[in-house]
Amino acid sequence: MKPKLTDYLIILMALSAIFLCGYGVGHLVGGKSAREQQTAVTLPAPDGKNNSNWEKRMFERLDTLLEFTPAQQENVRREVARTSTEIRSSRDKAMKDYYLHLLILHQRLPAHLNDGQNNKIEKITKSLQENLPLRFPEKESP
Repeated sequence: MKPKLTDYLIILMALSAIFLCGYGVGHLVGGKSAREQQTAVTLPAPDGKNNSNWEKRMFERLDTLLEFTPAQQENVRREVARTSTEIRSSRDKAMKDYYLHLLILHQRLPAHLNDGQNNKIEKITKSLQENLPLRFPEKESP
């Protein structure tokens, strides 16, 4: 039995209906998420060297969204600066922990390596041990 022209038209209409329903649902769902994303405060974390640019951008973003009064601006600037310092401290601690975990890994590896590989890993481990205090100097307590 050979398909007739009406069969092809019915299939085409069914596919068109499916496409239009999918497009409509996608448009409705996608529209909500786009509106929600416009109000999100998404700025990168401050870098280790210069936080003033991040602090300025964060304050401007918050001020645009919340429209601070002149009395609120100074308090909010202090809070942004304090948060910037806390973020930098947290990041520094995380980086130090990262290097300590690398060092521990390199100290556990020789049990699984041959002599040639052990010589190579010893050099890398020694370099890590020497550079760790240089990269993360201990801060003196007052």
